[in-house]
Order: sequence, then C-alpha cells, then structure tokens
Amino acid sequence: MKLILKILIILISTLVLVYSCVGTSTPDNQRNLTLTNSYTLPIMEASGLTLSKDNVNLWTVDDQKGGIYLIDKSGKEIKQMSIDEIDIEGITVFDDSLLAVVLERSRKIIILDYEGNIKKKIKTGLSGEDNSGLEGITYLSEENSFLIANEKTPSMLIKILIEGDIVQQDTINFLKDISGLFYDNNKNQLWILSEESHTIYRCSTNFDILESFEVPDNKLEGIAVLDDIIYLVSDSFGILYEYKLN
Repeated sequence: MKLILKILIILISTLVLVYSCVGTSTPDNQRNLTLTNSYTLPIMEASGLTLSKDNVNLWTVDDQKGGIYLIDKSGKEIKQMSIDEIDIEGITVFDDSLLAVVLERSRKIIILDYEGNIKKKIKTGLSGEDNSGLEGITYLSEENSFLIANEKTPSMLIKILIEGDIVQQDTINFLKDISGLFYDNNKNQLWILSEESHTIYRCSTNFDILESFEVPDNKLEGIAVLDDIIYLVSDSFGILYEYKLN
C-alpha cells in the first residue's frame, strides 16, 4: 500500500511539474503577427520588396517579365518600368536615385536609376543550380555594401561591395530556403523571409536569430519592415500582405 502511495505521489508531482513548464514557457524571442490588410497587386509574380527612400511607398519586381514597380502601401501602381532581363528576384534602394536588383539564374546585380536606365552590371561569379540562385538583396548602409541571398543548396548570405568584390559568405542552416531580405537601417537589424520554412526571422547583422514569426504558406517572396508593420508579397497569388507585430 505504501509503495502504491509513493508511486501516486511521484506521478502527481511529475504531472504538476510538466504542467507548470508547459504553462509558463513562453520564449522571449517569439511574438505573434496579426494580418491587418491584404491587397491585390498589378502583377502576378511579385518576387521582391523594399521600401522607397522616403518610406512612403514600396518597390517590387516581376520575376518573369523584367518589370519593376513602385506601388503604394495598398498595392496600387504608381510607376512601372522594365529592363531587358528575366528572373529578377529581389530589389533594394541604396541612395537617393538608384535601385539594385538581383537576377536568379545569371547571378548578377543590376544597378539602375528610377527611370529604368541601367548604370552598372555586377557579375558575382557565383554558380549553382539555375532555379536555386539569387533570391534577395538588401543594402547595408553602415558598410556601403549589398547583402544578397542564395536561395538554397545551400542557403547563403553573401556580402558584396558596390565595386563587385565579395567580402563574406555565410551558409545559413536554420531555414529551408531564403526568399527575401530586408535591412532595417534604423535598428541595424536584418529580416530574413523563408518561403519553405513559412517563417520570418529577425536577426542581428551577424545572423543570430532575435525573433521568429510563423507565416502562412502563401509563396511569400518579398519582405519590407517599417516600425511595427511587416509587408510581404506573394509570388503565386499576386497579393501584398500587411502584418502588425503584436
């Protein structure tokens, strides 16, 4: 009888301990996102996103037709231009009058002005599978360099100077792929979007995870962040999503 009583006490204590752990273990680095709006875009295959220089509007690209679009934050087209390139997979603003885009298969960076005039082409010299190439770009203002993403096999972040010299390459193992990048200049933080992991990662510039956020499987391929608002674009659905950080 005493043995049975001891066993019951142990079982009850264990259950209380497990319940306590499950009930109170909310990680400090996790917050929820709330979908506040979604808007239909003037393009179907949006594959890259960034804020305009004044943070008022957004730039995005069409990865099939070589289109580059300035849109407002409700997805309405303000301006459209095109370059004679395909497989544009990311876009960033890096000074008052210039944009940079990356090409997935040729693994080039194209620098152009706001009228679509190409100013420079940077050959990265990177190689790999055609459909697993460059998938994102952002400008690191503190270092006057670009950070570009190789989508997968392997997922990599590559730091490259404006002149075209690669100065750093890092394999990223905490996600299945990289589909979008955004650097927050004010907070010196990097946002990484992974379509296949269905997750957004807020990271330090050393690529340490500060927070992570689960997002739906909506073929998301572009991210831009302003204060507590996250903007995402869907390649397959042609939709701009607006999320709020809780």
